[in-house]
Amino acid sequence: MPNELIDAITKLQSTIEKTAETGGEGGDGGEGDGGDGGEGGDGAEAQEQLSQAGVASKSGLPEFKLAPGESEVDGLRRWRQEIEERAAARSMVQHVMAGVAQDMSSREDRMKEYAVEAIKETFGGDTDISAAVERVLKGQRSASRFVGQAAEKSLIETIGLPESAKSGHDGWARVGFAEEVQRHGGAGVVEQRGITVGTDRELQQLVKRAMPKEKGGEGLGIGQFISLLSRTKFQDALVSDAEQRFFTAMRQKALAEGTPSAGGVLVPREYMDDLLGLLRAQAVVRRANPRIQRFQKEMYQTSVSTGATAFYTQENAQIPISEETFAEAPLLTPKNLTALVPASNYLLRDATEAEDFVRRDLAEVLALREDLAFLRGTGTLGEPRGFRNIVGITLDPLAPGGTGIQLSLANIRRIRAVFRSQNAGAVRPVWFFNPEFLTYLETLEEMSGGSPTGRTLLDAETISYNDEGLTAGRFDGVPFFSTTQLPNGTTGGNPTTELYLVNMAETILGENQELEIDLSREASYWDGAAWVSAFQNNQTVFRAVMRHDIAHRRPSQIIVQTGARTT
Repeated sequence: MPNELIDAITKLQSTIEKTAETGGEGGDGGEGDGGDGGEGGDGAEAQEQLSQAGVASKSGLPEFKLAPGESEVDGLRRWRQEIEERAAARSMVQHVMAGVAQDMSSREDRMKEYAVEAIKETFGGDTDISAAVERVLKGQRSASRFVGQAAEKSLIETIGLPESAKSGHDGWARVGFAEEVQRHGGAGVVEQRGITVGTDRELQQLVKRAMPKEKGGEGLGIGQFISLLSRTKFQDALVSDAEQRFFTAMRQKALAEGTPSAGGVLVPREYMDDLLGLLRAQAVVRRANPRIQRFQKEMYQTSVSTGATAFYTQENAQIPISEETFAEAPLLTPKNLTALVPASNYLLRDATEAEDFVRRDLAEVLALREDLAFLRGTGTLGEPRGFRNIVGITLDPLAPGGTGIQLSLANIRRIRAVFRSQNAGAVRPVWFFNPEFLTYLETLEEMSGGSPTGRTLLDAETISYNDEGLTAGRFDGVPFFSTTQLPNGTTGGNPTTELYLVNMAETILGENQELEIDLSREASYWDGAAWVSAFQNNQTVFRAVMRHDIAHRRPSQIIVQTGARTT
């Protein structure tokens, strides 16, 4: 039926075109002049054949109607194209049915059952094959794996073999069929756009446009989403099936955000509402409560060099005289601790938390650098002289030996007893050590009669903590602070560290200028190679400055034990 209709349409279209050229009336039933009589006869025959269009329409073929403003020739041309497409679809369905039937006749019982299920799936579960074919020809949606909206590409290629290959293949489901398709030149006589509606292919294009450029896409995801949003807001008819599927998938974030083809590439990244900073050491010296002293240019300490002398004398003997002598020496000299950070003004404007982060980070960095100097500063290049390098400290009250010293609770108490041998008056001792030594103390067992009791110092509450980080507390009644700014090393192949026991009552922390952070958009700075203008580069320069110094009035009351083993 479709082929006869197409022939009739072609004849009628030719008759109308010729009539329009000659101006005759032959196309209207054969009443033209002698020169066009034959053409008129053809037109009558064609119109008689076209009267069967009603029957064709009942079989699912399109009804012939002229669109507004459309000529008869254009209408016939359009109608013929629609019928050709439906005829191609009918042919394709016949090939599917033939392939399934061939499989059913050549396979074992298990494969036959599979083929029966395939037929049902192909036509949406219909048992009336004629009704299913009619529905396919009318362009309705079908759950088919071979035709329509849900067609699978691999199966489309299978039924799209050239005619030369169709007669010889063993069925569309057999192994190695892809190679046969390639050998026969790929998908054949039936164009794929006539087999599948094209939503899968269009969806792939939408996804490719949405993918970031660094992943092979076009980076148009946001614009594409907004375009779909504006069109679907007013009328769904303005979007294609593929666009509707793509847009729906994008909105179903919780179900599809992990699948790029479902719109996951357009799901905006979510961020925590805070910025994760660096893990840094603990600043401990200020926490140990040294004596804070404000000073200007320099701070001197006056001291007694020698005191009065007392004598025993005989009766009526003269009492010898004695005099105190005094001295002064500079105790504190301001040391400059600084930092400079240039930042883009665009960053500061767009990232609202950027300025606060820079300020916090500068404050933390300066605090840690100050703490390191207070503990181990060398006193050179403008750096304060820290506890470890102050002249006159008590170094190694217990000889570490060539392999380090494994300290017991008794040994540690001997270190602390040095204060008594120095006639120390008001003593406020504080321990400073590396966390590795703190772990060593936690696992150290109590001793009784020279033998371990089985209880650790932590179990016996010889160690207690007063912060959530387990970095500070009391050890054997003395406050302690642990920090990784005290180094670990090795002695004779054994891991060792240093312990500081400091009388904080004699520690003076001089403050000349507390932390100040200034900002400038006009300053220039040296980047190591050239001067850079912040104004010209649209930058803001953060400058942090502190001025301080540290000293200990009785250096011998700084006790440093080296070579303390941590295992």
